[in-house]
Amino acid sequence: MIRVGRIPYLNVAPFHHYWSAGDVAFIEKHPRQLGLLAREGLLDCAPLPVVDGFALEETFEPCGSFGIAAEGKVMSVLLFSRVPLERLEGRTLAVTGASSTSRALLGVLLRRRYGLREFTLVTEGEGEIVPSALLLIGDQALAALHAPRTWEHCSDLATLWHEWTGLPFTFARWIVRKALPGEARRALARALDESLARAERSLGAIAQYEEGRTGLPRDVILPYLENFTFRLGPREEEGMRLFREELSRCEVRA
Repeated sequence: MIRVGRIPYLNVAPFHHYWSAGDVAFIEKHPRQLGLLAREGLLDCAPLPVVDGFALEETFEPCGSFGIAAEGKVMSVLLFSRVPLERLEGRTLAVTGASSTSRALLGVLLRRRYGLREFTLVTEGEGEIVPSALLLIGDQALAALHAPRTWEHCSDLATLWHEWTGLPFTFARWIVRKALPGEARRALARALDESLARAERSLGAIAQYEEGRTGLPRDVILPYLENFTFRLGPREEEGMRLFREELSRCEVRA
């Protein structure tokens, strides 16, 4: 049985909505948790955060050209703050525990784009200090974006990256364990391709289904899904290469 990771977020729904499972066991976890399972040898294929993919290159390889990327706004990787980003020097920022790539991207942007030297990232809910900012991802962030505001500022990290680099940002990439037989790896890529192709023709139906699951209105979900790039091309590859270089330059850790 092949162990395939599934993230319970809207932006992964197009890959799974029409998937004919076959000899597959789905393991549903948040992005950071899937990365840990892959490291422990407990996962064979998943849309892993790209920072986990960087760390697992010896044992995993891309599964087709599938991923989750955005050119400009992403609407579900958001930093809510009490002050503008350039004034976060010396402050404490809370980060959702589900995050890995988004946490690293935040560190890169604050250090490299805004020139901040000292700030503290803590996991949301930990510690007694009231944070000056909060990073949310996935459906939680999308819901917060459309809820009454309790923070003065809201920054979309993909937008900040695009303004700075001119490139899209890839948050997750489908990767597969190299030790799997070649036919099994090819079958997974075909399953993803077939499921995504069907989803791309019926995003409205997926949005209607997810409205019932998430409680978010269809007119929020549909444009959100339409905004993503699910098939990675040269610009997404270039963006990932630059992100990796920036991680090394400022020694950000997820």
